[in-house]
Amino acid sequence: MSTVVDLRSGQTAYPRMIATSLDCWLVSAHPSVLEHVTATLAQWSNVRCQAYAALLHLEEAQQEEGGMLWPDLLLLYDQDDWERSLAEFREVSGHGLTAVLLFSQQPDTALMRQALRAGVQDVLNLPCDEDELLESLAAVAAHKLQHGRLGRVSVFLNGKGGMGATFIATSVAHLLAQGEAGAHRAYRCR
Repeated sequence: MSTVVDLRSGQTAYPRMIATSLDCWLVSAHPSVLEHVTATLAQWSNVRCQAYAALLHLEEAQQEEGGMLWPDLLLLYDQDDWERSLAEFREVSGHGLTAVLLFSQQPDTALMRQALRAGVQDVLNLPCDEDELLESLAAVAAHKLQHGRLGRVSVFLNGKGGMGATFIATSVAHLLAQGEAGAHRAYRCR
């Protein structure tokens, strides 16, 4: 999703971005919370958010899809049974690499201590303060950049135009997309 900005109009509102793209899961049984947080996150062009009323059947979904892609950020709401959702998510995902933010209408010291003990990175007020949310998103993005695995990059160069580098690159990409068998065929012709 991109935004077109007419530079002649003097408008300076560009799409907001953080250091890298983030995939988020927002879990709440409250539609108003889902709507508000999703709308707030929509202002960052590289934050993708999927909203769920509950985290049900994660294990079955992971097995059906042959391995689920886990989000970079899990967003929970304190009026839901957030501790149970967090425990189930961590049990099924098998790792604690996903950052967790907790939203609350009235955060107090007891809730913050409980959340920090459970491994929540931050507790944020609802309605969302955009600067606080941006600070939390930036911290998650920085952690992802520092500790995340990057994909492999293959470069195809040719000495002059018309030598077939584009054909070879797309053929190798096609073979790699076919999976393990295709990847072995592609790299065998080195």
